[in-house]
Amino acid sequence: EAISVQIHKNEDLMTDSDGNDVVIELRMEAGWIANVFDLPKYDAEGREVQYSVSEVDLPEAYEALEPTGNMINGITLHNELKTVDVSVEKKWNHGSNGNLPEEIYVQLYADNVTFGVPVKLNSANQWKYTWEQLPEFSAEDVEIDYNVGEVDENGESFVPFGYAQTVNQTAENEFEI
Repeated sequence: EAISVQIHKNEDLMTDSDGNDVVIELRMEAGWIANVFDLPKYDAEGREVQYSVSEVDLPEAYEALEPTGNMINGITLHNELKTVDVSVEKKWNHGSNGNLPEEIYVQLYADNVTFGVPVKLNSANQWKYTWEQLPEFSAEDVEIDYNVGEVDENGESFVPFGYAQTVNQTAENEFEI
């Protein structure tokens, strides 16, 4: 496993004598470390050069954070997994039927596959729930499509007697049942 990083010299990509971008490969078996030697401390006008690095082709699932450190003591690149929150709210359309169940359960699905355990909705939580900091992308770097469904406490599809279920997506990653 490896990643590639580019060196920046005074915020411009550093190039070699042939004009090619300087790219360094960091390998897992080498501890994700590379040493670069003999970089000029000053430019042709005598100004001190500021060096930095950035990752090449960062996977879509990650956001690059500000690197820490310096070229003398080492620079550490930081990436953060992109996450999303998914919300659901139960809306009752019961007409003259005033007999609401005390609780219902909802299940989160990621790409139509059960994700986690069913969550209980009731009047105490105002029939609402939010799953927080879910991965936005799969391991294959494809955006995950989240949806929800009403289930029983064991995760089996369920609709309370006398009701029909509809699931509406009211905004991105926000659902109404």
